[in-house]
Amino acid sequence: MALGLSFHTPTFGGIGFAVSDRMGIKLDLAKEFFRLFLFGFQQAGSRYDFSGTSVTAWWWREYNLSYARRIPVRATWFRNAYMGIGLKLVHGYGILQTDRYNASIGNEIVGTNQYVAKGSFDFVSRRSGVDFLDSQRDVTPNPFASPAGTGYGVDIGVSVEVRDGMMFSLAVTDVGGITWRKNIVETGGSYSLTIEDPFSATGQDSLQDAIKGKNKPGQEFRTQLPTMVRVGALFESKKVS
Repeated sequence: MALGLSFHTPTFGGIGFAVSDRMGIKLDLAKEFFRLFLFGFQQAGSRYDFSGTSVTAWWWREYNLSYARRIPVRATWFRNAYMGIGLKLVHGYGILQTDRYNASIGNEIVGTNQYVAKGSFDFVSRRSGVDFLDSQRDVTPNPFASPAGTGYGVDIGVSVEVRDGMMFSLAVTDVGGITWRKNIVETGGSYSLTIEDPFSATGQDSLQDAIKGKNKPGQEFRTQLPTMVRVGALFESKKVS
């Protein structure tokens, strides 16, 4: 959080403003990677399927204006109720995500004690980012660069005090998304290959080309914020008998 301000009065309620950055990486690996590492290619032939592998990385900045106060309503089943809402302007600085990944590799016996490697790759990934994240651009990093994507989000929460020392809460956060429009690159490929000698220069180049894929300009796309629903309960043992 780069900046956070808030104030509260009993009559008006509470208002706050915050500027915070969010960064993260999520990696999903197929279990076949571990089987390949542990057992390698078998003498009788083998095949490993890496479908479902996914890499996602992100960086965005939120400008959050929030307001909360006690709700001036009383009922027989609760003493006090509180409600808050936050409105966010979201600036996206970078995103990398795997849209599709289906791949397999293996070896087969041909002839006497001879093998060929066979593989298939079908994948699409896309990325978008500010200028200084592009390796092809000589741009000085700037934490306040023009964003590559923009969007909006909403947080909302309610707390109810049932009795003295007993409270229940419900919140829904990060409802919204980001539309990415700048420096969009799509990487993909669909290959089926057979390599008689995987250790030759030609075999290694063919495998490397299949794994890397080819780049092309992409179209703008939208990603959703990580919406979450939170439920909480508070009990103070000294007050609840």
